[in-house]
Amino acid sequence: VDEGRNHPQPVGRKRPNAWGLCDMHGNVWEWCLDTYESKKAFRGGCWGNIAWWCRSADRNATPAASANDMLGFRILLARPAAGYSEDSDIPIAQAPFDARQAKAYQTQWARRRGTTVESTNSLGTTMVLIPPGEFLMGSSDKQVEAALQVAVELEIAQRTQDRIRTQERPQHTMRIAQPFLLAATEVT
Repeated sequence: VDEGRNHPQPVGRKRPNAWGLCDMHGNVWEWCLDTYESKKAFRGGCWGNIAWWCRSADRNATPAASANDMLGFRILLARPAAGYSEDSDIPIAQAPFDARQAKAYQTQWARRRGTTVESTNSLGTTMVLIPPGEFLMGSSDKQVEAALQVAVELEIAQRTQDRIRTQERPQHTMRIAQPFLLAATEVT
């Protein structure tokens, strides 16, 4: 929570991550396309959560009709990528990497597509090119045990401790197969 405020903060005011994306964790939960526990999934934590939940590895779910100031979304544009093939000579992004390497991946893929890393859509939303890549999703056993220790110390409800214990494992490799455009900020 920023400056003791108990509501979502204006987007785009925090420093962006290595990809140029702002507010990825902790402002509002972001709706996802997938489901979890037979409900609509969301990730990233929100202003009302402790730090542990303000991570992409943490997911939660609610009925799709839910609406409140803790939920938002991020525009994603996926379309067939010009010049893309699985056997491309441009390497895919493989985590971990630093901001300089992230920008280099983005620049290479933007050139391949004949575009720029950042563009503005017809609504004025800044869209950022996210290149293909691989990263680990979820938490390691060591991370889960650390989170559970904090949850016990903070006297977090048993239901939440059970969610930490079961939902974030196993840690597994995720692969983004082709580049896509993602809004630099979320919609709150």
